[in-house]
Amino acid sequence: MRRTRKYNYSDTEEISSKKLFYLLVIILGLCIFIITFVASDYSIVQVIKLNKMKKELYSEINQLKMQQDSLKAERLRLERDLEYIEKIARERYRMVKKGERVFKVIEK
Repeated sequence: MRRTRKYNYSDTEEISSKKLFYLLVIILGLCIFIITFVASDYSIVQVIKLNKMKKELYSEINQLKMQQDSLKAERLRLERDLEYIEKIARERYRMVKKGERVFKVIEK
């Protein structure tokens, strides 16, 4: 005796509709994920870019603080150290004291 399976059309339709429903739920979930984490203002890409920019800005702030400290030290030295002022006047502005001679060395 041979057994044959008989499928009811409504059973296969029910299985198909369940698969379709789950597929639609997964696709909808992926779409929501993509919109939320990739395409929105708070996307992962945007957060990574902002963190990189934040690090660069902190680095720039540290460099500017170091430059500011250096300039403050230079200012204090210019206010208090007369020999340093004289050195700068001679080097930058080619100033000389009365009675001094200036010699120019010409290289060949």
